Amino acid sequence: MSLTDQSLMLWHLDISYSRNSFGIAKTSYKDTWSRYMIQLLVFHKNNNKQLKKN
Repeated sequence: MSLTDQSLMLWHLDISYSRNSFGIAKTSYKDTWSRYMIQLLVFHKNNNKQLKKN
C-alpha cells in the first residue's frame, strides 16, 4: 500500500468522523477540500506514471 492510498483512506475516515460529530452542515467545506486534495493526489500520481514511461 502506497503512502497516497493511506492518506486517501485517512481522508475518508476524517470525513465520516466529522460528519458523525458535527452533522452535514459543517462538513460541506471539509468534504470539498478533501475531494480537491484527492484529485490533486490522483493527478500527481498519474503524471508520475507518465513521466516514468517516457
